[in-house]
Amino acid sequence: MTFHCSSVRKLYIADFQSIRWGSNMPHHSPAERLSNDEANPRPKHVMAASREGHDQHPISLDGFIYSKDADLGQRVSTMVNIPLASVEGFTFFKENVVDNLTIMETIRSYLQCESIGFGLYRTLGPVPGAYSFRKSNPDSPAESIVVHLLENNTKIAIWKASHRVKVPFSKGDIGLWETAPSNLEAAGSERDEQTFENGGYCIRDTRVFMEVLAGKAFTFAIAKRDVVRGWKPMKLDQSLKPTIRQIQTPAFEVHATYHDAHGGEYID
Repeated sequence: MTFHCSSVRKLYIADFQSIRWGSNMPHHSPAERLSNDEANPRPKHVMAASREGHDQHPISLDGFIYSKDADLGQRVSTMVNIPLASVEGFTFFKENVVDNLTIMETIRSYLQCESIGFGLYRTLGPVPGAYSFRKSNPDSPAESIVVHLLENNTKIAIWKASHRVKVPFSKGDIGLWETAPSNLEAAGSERDEQTFENGGYCIRDTRVFMEVLAGKAFTFAIAKRDVVRGWKPMKLDQSLKPTIRQIQTPAFEVHATYHDAHGGEYID
């Protein structure tokens, strides 16, 4: 397994490498949902991140980090034909994201918030163009991230530091915010292309633009708890409630409503 971030500070390399890393869309678009982004002790390296300043966090530098992880890639590949909105899908999310200590510490330290929530899932495949989950605005704070779990032979193009530039954008065909690559290049954002032969993952700020060139990316959006409560909730079948309850903790919320076989909807 390898862990990457351009020009990453040695402090964070040491901290994050010291631990082993372990279209299911709702009816509303993710762009519409994320456009509303407007007490427990922390682990040592998370506290260090706060002291050193948010701009020195690995994700702050380029807007993303990634890992080429063959073990994870194998697990992702077994999920290709299984809906994310299922017991198997959410168990997969729990075991590979929520129960992954380093991923969760990375998210909390970047968002500078202990209480966070999960509010969007979908599968991304190859679609031409540069897409982000949140409107381009470098003046807004870091409020949300997406975790992409990548199957074998997935290839992505991601624009470095595109969360730090403001570019024209519009609603794209896949329900995300889209801009022309030429806009990003003109703003000084460099295109970084990576192939995950054996799979892995990528964590990015929701303002960062990315394109899936090949393969599949199982995608989960996580935000500060107050922010995720402003998103439209995921609509899940009530049969998933026991699985969701295993995911939730006092510091990790799942923002969802449930429906039964008769179409009735209610909040847990």
